[in-house]
Amino acid sequence: MKHLFLFTTAILVSLLSYSQITSTFDIDTENWHSEGDGDYFWESGVGNPGGCFRVNDDATGDMNRAYAPVKFLGDWSAATTNDSVSADIFLHDAGGGYVSPNFVFRIVGPGGSAKAIYDPIPTPPDDNWITYSVHFNESNWYIESGTWTAILEHVTSFIVTMEYISGDEWNRIDNVILSFSPISIPLAPVICSDFESGLLEGWSFIGTGGYSIQSTGGNPGKYVRLTDGTGVSLAVPSSEYHGNWSLLDGHNAEIHVDYLLTNVTGPINLPDFFMKISGPGGVATYPFISSMELAFDHWHSYGIPIEQASWTIESGDWASLINYISEIQLAAEFINGGEIVGIDNFCISNLPPAAGFTSDKSFIFQGESVQFQDQSTSGPQTWLWDFGDSETSTEVNPLHQYMLPGTYTVTLITTNHFGNSTETKTDYIEVYPDDQCLKFEDSFEDNTISPYWWLKNGTWSEASGNIRQTSNYYQSSILDGCFAIIGSPNWENYIFSCELMSTDNDHIGLVFDWQDEQNMYMFTWNLQGNYRQLIKWVNGVQTLLASDAVGYVQNQWYQIDIYSISGQLALAIDGVKVFNVDDNTFTTGKAGLFCSGNQSSYWDYYKVECRGSDVYLKAFLEGPYNGMDMNTGLNNQLLIPLSNPYTSPPWNHLNTEGISAPPEATVVDWVLVEFRDAPSAELAVPGTRIGTYAAFLLQNGDIVNPYNYGPIYLNYEINDNLFAVVYHRNHLSIMSAGPLIESDGNYTYDFTIGANQAYGTGAQKDIGNGKYGMYAGDFNADGAINSADKSSIWFDDAGKFGYHQSDSNLDGEADNLDKNDVWLNNNGISSQVPD
Repeated sequence: MKHLFLFTTAILVSLLSYSQITSTFDIDTENWHSEGDGDYFWESGVGNPGGCFRVNDDATGDMNRAYAPVKFLGDWSAATTNDSVSADIFLHDAGGGYVSPNFVFRIVGPGGSAKAIYDPIPTPPDDNWITYSVHFNESNWYIESGTWTAILEHVTSFIVTMEYISGDEWNRIDNVILSFSPISIPLAPVICSDFESGLLEGWSFIGTGGYSIQSTGGNPGKYVRLTDGTGVSLAVPSSEYHGNWSLLDGHNAEIHVDYLLTNVTGPINLPDFFMKISGPGGVATYPFISSMELAFDHWHSYGIPIEQASWTIESGDWASLINYISEIQLAAEFINGGEIVGIDNFCISNLPPAAGFTSDKSFIFQGESVQFQDQSTSGPQTWLWDFGDSETSTEVNPLHQYMLPGTYTVTLITTNHFGNSTETKTDYIEVYPDDQCLKFEDSFEDNTISPYWWLKNGTWSEASGNIRQTSNYYQSSILDGCFAIIGSPNWENYIFSCELMSTDNDHIGLVFDWQDEQNMYMFTWNLQGNYRQLIKWVNGVQTLLASDAVGYVQNQWYQIDIYSISGQLALAIDGVKVFNVDDNTFTTGKAGLFCSGNQSSYWDYYKVECRGSDVYLKAFLEGPYNGMDMNTGLNNQLLIPLSNPYTSPPWNHLNTEGISAPPEATVVDWVLVEFRDAPSAELAVPGTRIGTYAAFLLQNGDIVNPYNYGPIYLNYEINDNLFAVVYHRNHLSIMSAGPLIESDGNYTYDFTIGANQAYGTGAQKDIGNGKYGMYAGDFNADGAINSADKSSIWFDDAGKFGYHQSDSNLDGEADNLDKNDVWLNNNGISSQVPD
């Protein structure tokens, strides 16, 4: 009995080893798939006989090949020279000549590759079945690589050519027969589909709106892109993943897959499963992964353990199921609405994750946040971030705020069941400080846009010393236009200046106190509509703060200055104040550039600086002084010019401060203030000058800036002591006798309270009631009151009405009062400002 049993077993093994493996395609494609430029499908009733597998050639260049399912794969070393492989081929030539297919049959494995029926070139007849067959005699095969013995020991791909015509054709295949049964080799990791071949690699898809290989944008490289279908969408991995999974069980391997979800237009849907595996031994599903939002707009890697506890057994049992997996289905529909799904790097692996990450920016300002994005592959299960500033996170895609300036090294450690991986980027994040007075400037001279700029929409570039946006990008709301934003959310009380120019006729402008894409102040200028506007945006809703009906001139540069000081907003164009409003909705934020529908927008000399020190100055003019304060005769008669009068000699003031409407009622006239930085008053000569400002003199003696009538802003670091010089067009100039008084970073000085407040001896005049003022009568502004003032200026102006140099009492008329009551009394007096 013992011998009989052994004999019977031997016969059984022999029968099993040499039984045929066939694909007759009588029911379906039997998990065959085709790669190339054509599509494939199952046809019924037209085979040889019965059903068949068909491939249509799209004639776009890629050779079509059919790939056998897993039942044909494994250890072929038992094949003898009497064994063979055969297939029936049916060619329909729709127009074209024969092309070299290189082979009819090809086998590939770790030991190399070999092909058969390649010489002479196979030329199947048109519209007739032909059987191709080859025995496993090494002489019948061309060894492309490796050795014959090694190839047969493990065949991982069995390929049949499905294209023979250079042009349009379709081919059928039927009755593929392997005369022996390969010995199944259990799957072992690592097996991957990364789609870098540009082919679908045997994958198929159910219920999608379409699928394609994308050449860029994967994780990395190529990937499969699926559009949304009308029902449940599934991705079906190729048959190379089929077979015996027994060696993968129990964390010997995991399934990893990378997903990318874009164009999401609805809430997350709950599919019945994330993955399904099935075979003769049963069916099991892996539950839906609730963290699919981690794949919104960037790649995320998911890991699925191959162990019974993680799966739900739908039928059969786990041990029988994994003994032979014949189909895998992967969910490709996650949104109750619409989405585009990307799939990449589907692997059965026993490797630790490969850590990787990126961020939305690496150059930021103090107080800004960086959005880090995990790009690790091979199924990480935990994440540990070190941001380089003593802060860490275990989130997948953390948002981290950097509070201090500096350069920071960022490290990510990812872990799964098989180990961990580390990615370190040295000096990856640079944080620009926000506590300096010059917050940021850019003259755009290096032809490369600074990485600190955040760009949205349009086509941005830097060339010829400016930054420009050159696409006609247009949306229904200008809030959805083109932006270039820079700065810290902590910027406050700043002066923002920039030049701009347009060769088009649509919106161009600037934004400031920028919070986010829905909240900001915006200055927009439009030639087509002939207007300029100051707008406040709050949660995407606009409020018009100021406007006028003025368009720009094409191809003309304009200097824009914006003041955002504690809720006071002022805007000047070419030194002339255009808008002045009070609004404290936003008092901090970034600043940047804006355009909409404007294909030729240019900006230059971008600068944001703190308002610096407030300088509170007080001075009186002798001429208009009335015993208590100063008369406002010029203002009452609308004679004060809108632009300051100090840009010409002898003052040569470079800035063009001005206003667009008559000044407030308390304004007496324009004055020019000069600051000097010197160790002492004697040494405060013109060479120590650090800045000049045209300002308004109010009737109470206050000297204010013309944009918001607040104190003058001084944006300079003082090395020694700060001295102020005050000029008026027909009064003698004065300089502070001592340094301006500093308190909490601001400065004050009152010239009116004593004769010794002005440098020199008797440099000011006692004008009554304990007040002192600047001497009147210097009609030619040469620093001395003498006969030249009368002969060269007063004689020419006498009797004239208006804004004249010889009108020393500022009543709007040059007459004898100016000569006899003012000039005559002061004749012989000179300025004592160091020269």
